[in-house]
Amino acid sequence: MEKMRAFITLSYGDDDEPEDEDIITNPFISAEFLLDRLDEIGDKKGADLSVFKAILRALRFLPDIDAVRLLDKHADLLYYVPREYCLALSAASKQDNFPAELVKARVIALLAMSPYSDLAYVRSWLLNLFVDGSLPVSLSDWQSYDFNRSIIERRSNFFFRGLANDRAYFRALKTQLGSLSEWDKPAALMAGMCLPLDEYKNWLAVALPQLTTPFAATYAAWLKDRHGTLHQLLSEPHEPVCTSL
Repeated sequence: MEKMRAFITLSYGDDDEPEDEDIITNPFISAEFLLDRLDEIGDKKGADLSVFKAILRALRFLPDIDAVRLLDKHADLLYYVPREYCLALSAASKQDNFPAELVKARVIALLAMSPYSDLAYVRSWLLNLFVDGSLPVSLSDWQSYDFNRSIIERRSNFFFRGLANDRAYFRALKTQLGSLSEWDKPAALMAGMCLPLDEYKNWLAVALPQLTTPFAATYAAWLKDRHGTLHQLLSEPHEPVCTSL
């Protein structure tokens, strides 16, 4: 009965996120079965997008997701349903024997390939695979990437550098925070926690006068309390503080 209930929830439920973090063992479908269905659909142009969303959503709950097969044969789904596609890749990254380097190389290639490179929404979801820890960040992979095409990409650049412990970058940024946009500053301040704690406290003290938001001091105190948890802050989902609005 538990397996039947899981299957019904998986197929017809309204929630985008699984309530149970454990992978649901389903007696009716497998990851290979769903990828076979995608192979059968073939040309994506004439199919209902809800079909792709359902398949990719179900894929996230199943073991043994073949991320390489998904990328090699069905990268065109990025154009239609980038959110569901990237969430499926993220789910695959949490499973055993995930070929992280191979998937990383393929994702970076897609970021430079039209039509995906022309769509900010697609680029944002692909970059988030690195921000949330699904794929490893190596700054050498991003030397030629233009992070100035959107605010999401600029914020991703700060997070990449923080995750890669690019301390020299944040030391140089210390006196230039005032020149950043109001959307850039929170990301830069959070990513700067890659600095040692004492240095980070001094860095935030210099940053505070360069901030205009009335909550700057509160945010800086919150960051100091969470020093050393950048990976966790970026990888874990967070509920809104106020849920009644």
